[in-house]
Amino acid sequence: EVNRARAQLRAILLMSQESPAARAAQIARQMLFNGATITNEELIARLEAITAPRLADLAERTFVGTVPTLAAIGPVSRLPSRDVLAERLAGASSGAEARLATSH
Repeated sequence: EVNRARAQLRAILLMSQESPAARAAQIARQMLFNGATITNEELIARLEAITAPRLADLAERTFVGTVPTLAAIGPVSRLPSRDVLAERLAGASSGAEARLATSH
């Protein structure tokens, strides 16, 4: 999945270079968030540095041990409580760790 996502992001990056408006938006985002522009080569290098274990670590730091924020529109009577969601996220993290351990 990580390789597929990388390939998709590379394709999006390269296709975005075909449109002047998309290039301008990309430069504006980079200036806003980084204070400078980043070359496509640097973006691709950063993309290549992403690994499944690094993603799992990020997900764990982001979701495990925190109470999720929930916003909903429509009938909310069937929504699980925040505590139930937190438990499910913790369980999903454990399952992801197990899958990563067996895939290496």
